[in-house]
Amino acid sequence: MSGIYVHIPFCKQACSYCDFYFVTKSDQKENFVQALIAEIAALEGQVFTEEVVKSVYFGGGTPSLLTTDQLGRIITELERVFTLELDELTIEMNPDNVTPDYLKALKDCGFDRISMGVQSFSEKSLNFMNRAHNRTQALQALEDIVASSFQNYTVDLIYGQPDQTSAELLEDIDQLMVFNPPHISAYALTIEHNTRLAKQVELGRVKPADDDEVADQMDLLARSLVNYGLDRYEVSSFAKAGFQAKHNQIYWDHGNYLGLGPGAHSFWWPKTPVEKEGLMGDDAGFFKGLSSEQAIVAMVQS
Repeated sequence: MSGIYVHIPFCKQACSYCDFYFVTKSDQKENFVQALIAEIAALEGQVFTEEVVKSVYFGGGTPSLLTTDQLGRIITELERVFTLELDELTIEMNPDNVTPDYLKALKDCGFDRISMGVQSFSEKSLNFMNRAHNRTQALQALEDIVASSFQNYTVDLIYGQPDQTSAELLEDIDQLMVFNPPHISAYALTIEHNTRLAKQVELGRVKPADDDEVADQMDLLARSLVNYGLDRYEVSSFAKAGFQAKHNQIYWDHGNYLGLGPGAHSFWWPKTPVEKEGLMGDDAGFFKGLSSEQAIVAMVQS
């Protein structure tokens, strides 16, 4: 089983905690789409196209800032170059991009799973994280998704925020579970270097949450979601039976996946010494004599 991750780097604004590669200028979206299609075309006939692709994930950034025409053209090129027998085609969305018409158009493109970053329903938390949406937009987006033909979707929550109480976290959980989502991804807030949040901490303007408090919130969240009928199957993932993320399980199982776009990376197991040498290109001499496992580690580190 192999997967493809497509990185779409555009965002409306920078979240305070995010250290992913993104751009907030939107005037280059069409040029980007054309360059991405050219990147896909350049892989035609290479070893990466020999495996059947079971999952494609559009992440970001904010892929839902592209039009469905642009997304459809990318998918068409993937279908031309790769053998797609998809169990899952996912797109990440922000609540402020969700409309009934856009959801219908996404389904027409072939998407069957949505990943939406709500993070919190608290206006205080959303402002602190500099999210582009507000509570009302998050609730409306969830209503639109539930009313749509998408049965498979996941919602992100972030806990362990400075000054966030367990009661506030429970409010977020209870509010989200009104919509009975089949999957939730819940992440502890981390302070990454070279982010706005890291700078605020460095200047003493923000005090990170206490580690013990974060651990308590993690336990509270896990117990609450299990009580709501979602089983924990990964560190940060909770799902009803049959709704575990197939794409993410490729990562956890060390399956092959190919990253496309400016902030994506790949993980590929060479099957033979000849294939290993072909994958390394000009650096093949450096990797000769290494096992496949050692070669992959060296590729990632380089």
